[in-house]
Amino acid sequence: MLLLASALLVGAVLGLRYNVFVLIPTSLMSAGAVFGASFADSHYVWAILLITTFSVVALQLGYLAGNFASRPDYSMMRPTPGLHMCTTMLLF
Repeated sequence: MLLLASALLVGAVLGLRYNVFVLIPTSLMSAGAVFGASFADSHYVWAILLITTFSVVALQLGYLAGNFASRPDYSMMRPTPGLHMCTTMLLF
């Protein structure tokens, strides 16, 4: 559980700052580190693959969340075309 939380956090930090291509080396390094640590801890093969997959997916979901958090919301700044027309019709 701590592994998934740290992968989410690292992914969010990367999403705030870098573009999507940073995920390729980061995912490979994360998968290698988790695979090596799980193999050294003598887990079963299916458990190693499952833990590795979950950690990479958590990294990518964290990146997605961080990327959404870093983007400004332009929908509040630009008026909707239909709204202007409706308010004009109501005034006359």
